[in-house]
Amino acid sequence: LSLMAGVELDRRTRGAYVDDSFQTNCPGIFAAGNVLHVHDLVDYVSLEAEEMANAATAYILAGKLPEANIAVLPGDNVGYVVPQKVSGARDVQISLRVRKPLRNCVISVTQGDYTVVTRKFHKAVPSEMIKIKIPADRIKPDENIEVKAV
Repeated sequence: LSLMAGVELDRRTRGAYVDDSFQTNCPGIFAAGNVLHVHDLVDYVSLEAEEMANAATAYILAGKLPEANIAVLPGDNVGYVVPQKVSGARDVQISLRVRKPLRNCVISVTQGDYTVVTRKFHKAVPSEMIKIKIPADRIKPDENIEVKAV
């Protein structure tokens, strides 16, 4: 259905490519849950769906959402990141999976030499999704974001 609607798919997740409002490249078409990426917990599907519903409501009421022009790219040891782009206009929670098991690792979210946020983990494994909240006031409006695990 996504392809028939003209929705761009992410080659890593094989799901819809979305912004921080869960809107696809097709205005007014939103995606969440397993349409985006495989979830390990149904709770994550429900939480994403709630966020998406709030964004869809805002879209209906305003007729548009903030432009999302900041790409969110997976870097070293990160298999994928969702959403794949953000506006920087609001706080966002990214979901990611690492490529290989890591112990005592640090996941860093950067924009060039600027560190947006970092989180330490005792372990990170590809089968478990990691979620990291990024405050809007930490996001620069003019540079792409990269997420790395080391």
